[in-house]
Amino acid sequence: MKEIPSSHTESPWFKDTFEQYYHSIRNYCYFATGDADMADAFTQDVFIKLWVLRRKVRQHAIKTILYAIANRIVRKGFVDLKPEFHFVREFVWDEKLGRVDSPFIDDEDYKLLQDNLAEIPRLRRTAFLMNQIEGMSPVEISNRLNLRITAVENFIKEIGESLCKQLYAKVSTTKTGYQIEKLEDCPSRLHAIMQRLRVPFSLPEAKAWEMLSQGIADMNRNHGLRHRLMNLGAVLLLLIAVVSVIYDWQFAFATIEAPCGKNAYGRLPDSTVVVLNAGTSISHRKFGFATRRLVALNGEAFFDVMPNPQKPFTVETGNAIIRVLGTSFSLKSHHRNDFELAVESGTVSVIDKDKKAELLIAKAGDMVKLVDNNFRRTMYAADPSQRWYNKRLQFKDETVFHIIRVINKCYGANIIVESPTIGDKRITVTFDNSNINSMVTIISATLNLEPKYLNDTILLTTPDHGQ
Repeated sequence: MKEIPSSHTESPWFKDTFEQYYHSIRNYCYFATGDADMADAFTQDVFIKLWVLRRKVRQHAIKTILYAIANRIVRKGFVDLKPEFHFVREFVWDEKLGRVDSPFIDDEDYKLLQDNLAEIPRLRRTAFLMNQIEGMSPVEISNRLNLRITAVENFIKEIGESLCKQLYAKVSTTKTGYQIEKLEDCPSRLHAIMQRLRVPFSLPEAKAWEMLSQGIADMNRNHGLRHRLMNLGAVLLLLIAVVSVIYDWQFAFATIEAPCGKNAYGRLPDSTVVVLNAGTSISHRKFGFATRRLVALNGEAFFDVMPNPQKPFTVETGNAIIRVLGTSFSLKSHHRNDFELAVESGTVSVIDKDKKAELLIAKAGDMVKLVDNNFRRTMYAADPSQRWYNKRLQFKDETVFHIIRVINKCYGANIIVESPTIGDKRITVTFDNSNINSMVTIISATLNLEPKYLNDTILLTTPDHGQ
């Protein structure tokens, strides 16, 4: 293994690696996130991590290691929200016609294509775009992403066929001079369209190298400083305190909003389930959420908190702080004079933000309201089917295990599956004002299952096992 100098500016190996793979790694990060600024930041992190690992890296494995680092950084730093692509189109100029799309695709088709790409799961989408936009072969993609060649080939084929059908259905019905006469003509047209798409760049390569150089230099200086301060206990404690404050506040926040007239469903990075009432928003840190599980609420939401005794889950409103370890509850707080907490299961503590003191403990069946600026606890008794968060449940490419978990929590049901094979299946489904039996019927019909009703338990089985 080649010895790498301590300074990256003295290492042709590192600079050559950056110049060779910078655009490919940044494209990968954009294909995964759909965010140009985030792709810039993640790419910086990838090469900084490579520099940290430089003495352990063998040159023949650099390419695979870079993509492995990028994959870990994307998975850790990007919540699985739907990406929003804004590819740049490359045009051809004609002396008579001026700018001409090549191949022809109008703005509506262009937006539809990007929306359809965003719906594809991340791993499949990145492999497909690496092939279509960067022109990589399935073998090269297999080497970079550590996937089987047959899997990559299947990704490319299946996604291409799906996009072709959508493109043909759209274009064949329009009255333009560039109609697709046959479905067989779609693959060549789609390939030509994809070849004209370019990843948007907000940071030139030279500027990215300059920032990377500065980041590594700062990291090296900090590393030396830590060694010099190891025996200075008081200074070290102060440094830890400062770093802790910076760590708590330096991360960007992610916001989830429910549009007017519709509920919104989602999962937080710790797998906590949240259902937002119409017009509600919650925000949390994009990075480091597992370290400090803190959510800010404006509106009304239902939380099914993933248990973690070492990391309490906290919801902050305008006038109170709600802290739990693992429970489910509904909370409404639009402003400082509006507060209503209904505990479905577990135990919740309510803390007055102004007094900085714990006011009361609410258990399952309790409701806490703000009356005349005082928090009051009463009994909570409501029909599960009449709760607002049971009116509409929407799932997108979710496992049956997860869907059943939400239904059981929201409706007080006891639905189980016969085997993990059933539970691991993924479906997309929406339930509007549905009862438990109708939801079970829909899931069973979608996956060709047979429900069995055993007292208060509903067992989902395969037909063969049910005979």
